[in-house]
Amino acid sequence: MALRIEGLRVSYGSRRAVEDLSLVVPDGSITGFLGHNGAGKTSAMRGVLGLVPIRAGRVSVDGIDAGRHPARARARIGALIETTSFQPGWSAHRNLTELARLGGASLPDARRDASHRLEQVGLTHVSAERPSSFSQGMRQRLGLAQALLGGRRTLLLDEPTNGLDPEGIAELSALLVQLRDEEGAAILLSSHLLSEVEDLCDRIAVLREGRLVASGTTEQLLVGAGAPHRVRVKEPLRATTRLTELGISSQVDGARVDFELGGAEPAEVLESLVAAGAGVERFGPQPRSLVGLYRRATEGEFTAESLPPAPSPDPHARSAPSGVWRLLRFELSRLAGSAWILALPAVLAGISVARLAARAREAAAQVEAEGLFSATEPTAFAATAAGLAVALPAAALIASLGASLLVAGELGRGTLRNVALRPLTRLQLLAGKASVAIGLGLAAWFCAAMTSLVAAAIWFDFGDLEEVLVTGDRFPLMTAAELWPELNAALLGTLVAMPAVAAVGFLVGVLTRRGVVAVVLALIIHQLLDGARAIARTGDWEWMLPSTYLPSPLGDSSRVQALALLSDGATNAPFEYVAGEWWVPLAWTVACLVLATPVLLRRSIP
Repeated sequence: MALRIEGLRVSYGSRRAVEDLSLVVPDGSITGFLGHNGAGKTSAMRGVLGLVPIRAGRVSVDGIDAGRHPARARARIGALIETTSFQPGWSAHRNLTELARLGGASLPDARRDASHRLEQVGLTHVSAERPSSFSQGMRQRLGLAQALLGGRRTLLLDEPTNGLDPEGIAELSALLVQLRDEEGAAILLSSHLLSEVEDLCDRIAVLREGRLVASGTTEQLLVGAGAPHRVRVKEPLRATTRLTELGISSQVDGARVDFELGGAEPAEVLESLVAAGAGVERFGPQPRSLVGLYRRATEGEFTAESLPPAPSPDPHARSAPSGVWRLLRFELSRLAGSAWILALPAVLAGISVARLAARAREAAAQVEAEGLFSATEPTAFAATAAGLAVALPAAALIASLGASLLVAGELGRGTLRNVALRPLTRLQLLAGKASVAIGLGLAAWFCAAMTSLVAAAIWFDFGDLEEVLVTGDRFPLMTAAELWPELNAALLGTLVAMPAVAAVGFLVGVLTRRGVVAVVLALIIHQLLDGARAIARTGDWEWMLPSTYLPSPLGDSSRVQALALLSDGATNAPFEYVAGEWWVPLAWTVACLVLATPVLLRRSIP
């Protein structure tokens, strides 16, 4: 048995969307999952896929328990849930290639798989185009292509014909039949239209208000029950009385009487109604409907099948490859197009150092012209501090806002679902996203720090700090040997602080569902933490804030400011919070990640 669902329950708060669902989707079959809109079909599929938390029940794929081994089970399931979203900056082929690699394929295999799936769904001619330019039907085809990646033989398809024209529906039906007959696929296909699955599916399961009311073969539920008919009469009571005498149950709606023939012949029933004086005005067959199935299930005409014994796990089933490294690679590839934003701190650092060099030349010129008695000759230490003072605040803001989008941004676009459907556990998803957030903070720091150091080395020397007199004599103020430890401490202190800022932004993104909301909240919190330093300073608790250990234009007491004062000739400019500069930012980082963990682990992914 490919897919086995036992006692599944899915709830949203106090509302139960799915209750005690038990169903088997065998290999080599297409099971129509029927129900009106809101019956719980999509919620059930989301629960099976782990996109929403399940309150009770068990799901297994090829005998593998999806609760105990979610990544291994998900490696065997492909899914199309409602409308699928894709990375807007990538082509259709690139989107599928990256998702295949996220699923564990090598780059050559991923490219071949992507090309094959695009050919299967008829999108080869637009493989180089971006999905944002696709019609709804084309996006639906691309969504089916991503479900087929990796040759998954268990497919969950939620309303897959949405947006398709008649030709596209026919092509989809032919493809699903081919997958069933040639590859032995087990397909669960949801729909609210009985006619859509009647000719395609060999099995049917009917869901009503979250409960399974009927399941069995198509022949058992449809063909064997007799064709539904409707008669319009002048005397409904006489019509129902005669139908009851013939052993046929009926439903009356004004002058209309609905019934199913069972084994009776239509001509005999019509003749009998005319003879009874029912005043027949119109008589004919009607399309089968879910309403009829619901009614017959309520009347006890049929019930859901009992589950067969659970199979043993497939000993040859492939295990899911390690998820965190694959997700890191995927995220780096996804964010590469936005890496240019990290150039902003570098530009600010270069401008700050260039301005310091201009002021130094102006001061030297004034001393030479005897307009000044003396001037302190800036060193590369002072230039580095000047660069860090303007670059690190920008880098911290970029890290915070960027980290806030890692989860909320993808949730808002709908692209996080594609990631969650790959063979990853929620913990691996959290670890990968959190690692990228921390890495973003470190990358922003690197751009700011390295640019400051390089620009300082270009315009100045890492030499002794000296006072230059009008006579040309030089008066030593501080040696380079004394300044190097201060520079190293400033660099390391800010290096530790940057992940804390990124972690705060990451937590904000995990707690929200839309990218815009996450960015606004992260910006507000970032500014509040920065502005709180002035208040905290008066209460002697400034050391508790992560922003204390980074330079700020709102009032600076960081290591960078201490370095700037010392490299400018101050004799006493100690950093006041040496005791907490390592463990306080680290504590903020750990606390934010710990708080984000249960939220993301239980997060419903639309």
